[in-house]
Amino acid sequence: MTQTRIGEGLSGASHLSLVPEAPVESPAPVVLDDGFKQDLRSFMHEEFSHFLQDIEWRYKQTRELSRVGGERQVTAEDLDILEHRMTGYTMTANTPVAGSIAWTAVHIVFAGVDYTCADGNTALKYVWFVKPGSGTTATLQTSNTKPTLGPNDCLVFVNQGGTPVNALTSTIPVAVIDGAIDSGSLADGAVTAAKTTFYSTLSSAITAAQTAADIAQATADGSVSTYYQTTAPWANGTTQPVASVGDIWYDQDDGNAYRWSGAAGTPANTWILIEDSSIATALAAAQNAQSTANSKITTFYSAVAAVPTALAIGDFWIVTDQGNQLRRATAPGTASWQIVQIGGNAIANGGVGNTQLGTGLDGAKLSSGTVGATQLGNSAVTPSKLNILQHVMF
Repeated sequence: MTQTRIGEGLSGASHLSLVPEAPVESPAPVVLDDGFKQDLRSFMHEEFSHFLQDIEWRYKQTRELSRVGGERQVTAEDLDILEHRMTGYTMTANTPVAGSIAWTAVHIVFAGVDYTCADGNTALKYVWFVKPGSGTTATLQTSNTKPTLGPNDCLVFVNQGGTPVNALTSTIPVAVIDGAIDSGSLADGAVTAAKTTFYSTLSSAITAAQTAADIAQATADGSVSTYYQTTAPWANGTTQPVASVGDIWYDQDDGNAYRWSGAAGTPANTWILIEDSSIATALAAAQNAQSTANSKITTFYSAVAAVPTALAIGDFWIVTDQGNQLRRATAPGTASWQIVQIGGNAIANGGVGNTQLGTGLDGAKLSSGTVGATQLGNSAVTPSKLNILQHVMF
């Protein structure tokens, strides 16, 4: 076997030699000489010099910081921390118009990098910084909605009606700036009686509202439902909740009204016909009135030129310009009027006298041959009744 020996340096092959040795049972240990140690130190310094220089520079910066008022001052640019710092900025209220805020020369330092933000203004509520993907310039974002920030972003300003609030340095927590608290910001049970002056009033209002709701529910539970349809809301023999007892169903098919009896009704669980004696009486009276109206005879009184319309068989028409002639309808309408003739039996004996005949009988009142032996009574014709140029002796 051979033993490997490390020489004085790492720069040449002469530092390595192979020395034949007698075989041994186990490997010989590695021996480091002083020359190798020096070479190793040089190698590490060469490879890690940039890292060591960075540490040296930061240490020097810390020691040589400018003094202000006898105290050392550390600026945001000197810190390489994962926390946002804003420097060199100017905020202006109600600019360019009332209700707006403006900013200039805003620098956001984050993780040792100085990001320059463009000047701007807004009338919106929130202004925040979003770390750019590359470069060191950024534009501040604005919105009326509280933003959802990423791990490298930060809220910068809050516009309080034209007054800017620095969200990074303000002593007012961002969570409580002008209405920023919502249900998501409050923990469950966070608002207690000690935290609000109107708790007792609110509690009373809630109690009153609950009471009113309970009363309304109780009223609704005891109410009667009304159904207006052709079929029963549910079939007889069907068990319904107690609240359904007394429900009314108006059957559109037959006009009847039914009431649900419920389990305690007679018969139980049945739609029972509602019978009202006054309704039956009223219906009977209406039927009689209709029958009377149907059998009533109508009498018309007009000239022959104004023919009336008969409403039913038997209606009468007195024709005023025909000597009050009587006509009777044989059917409804205008074409069914028939003259009613008065026979001998229609006038009682002695019913027609001088008053009814006016100045007496003449040709205008009696048709030719109307008066015969039958019409004249015995001894009715006397000499004084005759007006002839002839002497009559009796």
